[in-house]
Amino acid sequence: MIKNTESKKQTTKQNTMFGTYEFPSYEEIMNAYAKEFASYVIPKGDTIFGFWMQTLADLEFLNLELQGLTEEYTIDPVNRVVNLKGDVDSIRLRIAHLEKVKGKTTLYTDLVDKFGDTNAYAFHNLYPYKGKFYPRVVRTLINAFKLNQGLLLLDPFNGSGTATHEASLMGIKSVGIDVTPVGIVLSELKNDLLFIDEQKLNFAPKEL
Repeated sequence: MIKNTESKKQTTKQNTMFGTYEFPSYEEIMNAYAKEFASYVIPKGDTIFGFWMQTLADLEFLNLELQGLTEEYTIDPVNRVVNLKGDVDSIRLRIAHLEKVKGKTTLYTDLVDKFGDTNAYAFHNLYPYKGKFYPRVVRTLINAFKLNQGLLLLDPFNGSGTATHEASLMGIKSVGIDVTPVGIVLSELKNDLLFIDEQKLNFAPKEL
Protein backbone atom coordinates (compact mmCIF):
# COMPACT_ATOMS: atom_id res chain seq x y z
CA MET A 1 0.00 0.00 0.00
CA ILE A 2 1.45 3.29 -1.06
CA LYS A 3 0.77 6.25 1.13
CA ASN A 4 0.41 9.67 -0.35
CA THR A 5 3.16 11.62 1.36
CA GLU A 6 2.34 14.94 -0.34
CA SER A 7 1.33 17.51 2.20
CA LYS A 8 -2.06 18.99 1.74
CA LYS A 9 -2.04 22.58 0.56
CA GLN A 10 -3.32 24.90 3.19
CA THR A 11 -5.75 27.46 1.91
CA THR A 12 -5.59 30.78 3.65
CA LYS A 13 -8.09 33.57 3.17
CA GLN A 14 -6.41 36.76 2.06
CA ASN A 15 -7.56 40.02 3.50
CA THR A 16 -9.57 42.50 1.46
CA MET A 17 -11.53 45.59 2.40
CA PHE A 18 -14.24 43.21 3.62
CA GLY A 19 -11.87 40.89 5.50
CA THR A 20 -11.86 37.89 3.13
CA TYR A 21 -12.40 36.94 -0.50
CA GLU A 22 -15.83 35.64 0.41
CA PHE A 23 -18.75 37.59 -1.00
CA PRO A 24 -19.64 40.28 1.56
CA SER A 25 -23.03 40.62 3.13
CA TYR A 26 -25.35 43.52 2.39
CA GLU A 27 -24.52 45.07 5.78
CA GLU A 28 -20.77 44.87 5.10
CA ILE A 29 -21.21 46.54 1.73
CA MET A 30 -23.30 49.36 3.21
CA ASN A 31 -20.82 49.89 6.05
CA ALA A 32 -17.92 50.10 3.58
CA TYR A 33 -19.75 52.65 1.44
CA ALA A 34 -20.75 54.63 4.53
CA LYS A 35 -17.08 54.98 5.51
CA GLU A 36 -16.15 56.05 1.98
CA PHE A 37 -18.84 58.71 1.73
CA ALA A 38 -18.35 59.99 5.27
CA SER A 39 -15.55 62.21 3.97
CA TYR A 40 -17.42 63.31 0.82
CA VAL A 41 -18.11 67.02 0.77
CA ILE A 42 -21.66 67.88 -0.28
CA PRO A 43 -21.45 71.19 -2.16
CA LYS A 44 -23.27 74.03 -0.42
CA GLY A 45 -24.03 76.91 -2.74
CA ASP A 46 -26.00 77.89 -5.81
CA THR A 47 -23.18 77.20 -8.31
CA ILE A 48 -21.72 73.76 -7.65
CA PHE A 49 -19.46 71.11 -9.17
CA GLY A 50 -20.98 68.18 -11.05
CA PHE A 51 -20.58 64.81 -9.33
CA TRP A 52 -18.34 63.80 -12.27
CA MET A 53 -15.73 66.32 -11.08
CA GLN A 54 -13.33 63.82 -9.50
CA THR A 55 -9.77 64.59 -10.59
CA LEU A 56 -7.29 67.45 -10.82
CA ALA A 57 -7.67 67.26 -14.60
CA ASP A 58 -11.40 67.99 -14.21
CA LEU A 59 -10.48 71.00 -12.10
CA GLU A 60 -8.18 72.28 -14.85
CA PHE A 61 -10.91 71.75 -17.45
CA LEU A 62 -13.37 73.72 -15.32
CA ASN A 63 -10.87 76.55 -15.04
CA LEU A 64 -10.39 76.55 -18.84
CA GLU A 65 -14.13 76.68 -19.40
CA LEU A 66 -14.64 79.56 -17.01
CA GLN A 67 -11.82 81.53 -18.63
CA GLY A 68 -13.72 81.35 -21.90
CA LEU A 69 -17.19 81.96 -20.47
CA THR A 70 -16.68 84.75 -17.93
CA GLU A 71 -14.03 87.20 -16.81
CA GLU A 72 -14.77 87.15 -13.09
CA TYR A 73 -14.90 83.93 -11.10
CA THR A 74 -13.36 82.04 -8.20
CA ILE A 75 -13.18 78.27 -7.70
CA ASP A 76 -13.37 76.68 -4.25
CA PRO A 77 -12.21 73.07 -4.83
CA VAL A 78 -12.49 72.14 -1.15
CA ASN A 79 -16.20 72.95 -0.89
CA ARG A 80 -16.83 72.16 -4.59
CA VAL A 81 -18.45 75.50 -5.38
CA VAL A 82 -17.85 78.39 -7.78
CA ASN A 83 -18.56 82.09 -7.48
CA LEU A 84 -18.98 83.81 -10.82
CA LYS A 85 -20.41 86.80 -12.63
CA GLY A 86 -21.46 87.15 -16.25
CA ASP A 87 -24.14 85.91 -18.61
CA VAL A 88 -25.59 83.26 -16.31
CA ASP A 89 -28.06 81.86 -18.86
CA SER A 90 -25.34 81.39 -21.48
CA ILE A 91 -23.00 79.75 -18.97
CA ARG A 92 -25.77 77.40 -17.85
CA LEU A 93 -26.37 76.27 -21.44
CA ARG A 94 -22.70 75.73 -22.29
CA ILE A 95 -20.62 74.66 -19.30
CA ALA A 96 -19.78 70.97 -18.83
CA HIS A 97 -18.35 70.75 -15.32
CA LEU A 98 -20.99 72.38 -13.14
CA GLU A 99 -24.20 70.75 -11.97
CA LYS A 100 -25.92 74.02 -11.15
CA VAL A 101 -25.39 77.68 -11.98
CA LYS A 102 -27.14 80.17 -9.70
CA GLY A 103 -29.45 77.47 -8.39
CA LYS A 104 -30.58 76.08 -11.76
CA THR A 105 -29.30 72.87 -13.33
CA THR A 106 -27.09 73.18 -16.39
CA LEU A 107 -28.03 71.79 -19.79
CA TYR A 108 -25.14 69.34 -19.51
CA THR A 109 -26.57 68.03 -16.21
CA ASP A 110 -29.95 67.55 -17.87
CA LEU A 111 -28.28 65.53 -20.66
CA VAL A 112 -26.42 63.37 -18.14
CA ASP A 113 -29.61 62.75 -16.15
CA LYS A 114 -31.62 61.89 -19.26
CA PHE A 115 -29.10 59.49 -20.82
CA GLY A 116 -27.47 58.23 -17.62
CA ASP A 117 -23.91 58.84 -18.80
CA THR A 118 -21.50 61.77 -18.81
CA ASN A 119 -20.13 60.96 -22.26
CA ALA A 120 -22.80 58.94 -24.09
CA TYR A 121 -25.63 61.45 -24.35
CA ALA A 122 -27.49 62.41 -27.53
CA PHE A 123 -26.02 60.22 -30.33
CA HIS A 124 -22.40 60.16 -29.15
CA ASN A 125 -22.64 56.46 -28.33
CA LEU A 126 -24.25 55.47 -31.61
CA TYR A 127 -21.25 53.25 -32.41
CA PRO A 128 -18.25 52.24 -30.22
CA TYR A 129 -15.68 53.99 -32.40
CA LYS A 130 -12.18 53.44 -30.96
CA GLY A 131 -10.00 56.39 -30.07
CA LYS A 132 -12.72 59.01 -30.07
CA PHE A 133 -12.87 62.20 -28.02
CA TYR A 134 -14.73 62.44 -24.76
CA PRO A 135 -17.64 64.80 -25.60
CA ARG A 136 -17.08 66.67 -22.33
CA VAL A 137 -13.52 67.48 -23.41
CA VAL A 138 -14.80 68.81 -26.74
CA ARG A 139 -17.36 71.01 -25.00
CA THR A 140 -14.64 72.28 -22.66
CA LEU A 141 -12.37 73.25 -25.56
CA ILE A 142 -15.21 74.95 -27.43
CA ASN A 143 -15.86 77.05 -24.34
CA ALA A 144 -12.18 77.72 -23.70
CA PHE A 145 -11.69 79.05 -27.24
CA LYS A 146 -14.87 81.15 -26.95
CA LEU A 147 -16.50 79.65 -30.03
CA ASN A 148 -20.02 80.93 -30.55
CA GLN A 149 -22.80 80.57 -33.08
CA GLY A 150 -21.19 83.09 -35.40
CA LEU A 151 -18.03 81.00 -35.86
CA LEU A 152 -17.20 77.73 -37.60
CA LEU A 153 -15.51 74.72 -35.99
CA LEU A 154 -13.18 72.66 -38.21
CA ASP A 155 -12.00 69.19 -37.23
CA PRO A 156 -9.53 67.88 -39.86
CA PHE A 157 -9.37 64.46 -38.15
CA ASN A 158 -13.03 64.07 -37.36
CA GLY A 159 -13.19 60.32 -36.78
CA SER A 160 -16.77 59.36 -35.89
CA GLY A 161 -17.78 63.01 -35.48
CA THR A 162 -17.63 63.66 -31.74
CA ALA A 163 -16.44 67.24 -32.19
CA THR A 164 -18.93 68.11 -34.91
CA HIS A 165 -21.79 66.43 -33.04
CA GLU A 166 -21.01 68.33 -29.84
CA ALA A 167 -20.77 71.57 -31.81
CA SER A 168 -24.22 70.92 -33.25
CA LEU A 169 -25.61 70.35 -29.76
CA MET A 170 -24.21 73.77 -28.81
CA GLY A 171 -25.67 75.47 -31.89
CA ILE A 172 -22.29 75.97 -33.57
CA LYS A 173 -21.73 75.21 -37.26
CA SER A 174 -18.94 72.76 -37.99
CA VAL A 175 -17.04 70.95 -40.73
CA GLY A 176 -15.42 67.56 -40.24
CA ILE A 177 -12.84 65.88 -42.49
CA ASP A 178 -11.70 62.27 -42.27
CA VAL A 179 -10.24 59.56 -44.52
CA THR A 180 -12.20 56.73 -42.89
CA PRO A 181 -15.44 55.93 -44.75
CA VAL A 182 -17.15 54.52 -41.65
CA GLY A 183 -16.19 57.65 -39.73
CA ILE A 184 -17.73 59.88 -42.38
CA VAL A 185 -20.96 57.87 -42.38
CA LEU A 186 -21.19 57.94 -38.58
CA SER A 187 -20.50 61.65 -38.26
CA GLU A 188 -23.12 62.51 -40.88
CA LEU A 189 -25.66 60.15 -39.33
CA LYS A 190 -25.21 61.58 -35.83
CA ASN A 191 -25.98 65.09 -37.00
CA ASP A 192 -28.79 64.01 -39.32
CA LEU A 193 -30.52 62.29 -36.40
CA LEU A 194 -30.37 65.52 -34.39
CA PHE A 195 -32.38 67.43 -36.96
CA ILE A 196 -34.67 64.74 -38.33
CA ASP A 197 -38.37 65.54 -38.52
CA GLU A 198 -40.12 63.12 -36.16
CA GLN A 199 -43.26 63.30 -38.29
CA LYS A 200 -41.38 61.55 -41.08
CA LEU A 201 -40.91 58.56 -38.78
CA ASN A 202 -44.67 58.09 -38.44
CA PHE A 203 -45.45 55.80 -41.36
CA ALA A 204 -47.32 52.57 -41.91
CA PRO A 205 -45.41 49.36 -42.79
CA LYS A 206 -47.10 49.30 -46.21
CA GLU A 207 -45.39 52.60 -47.02
CA LEU A 208 -41.94 51.01 -46.79
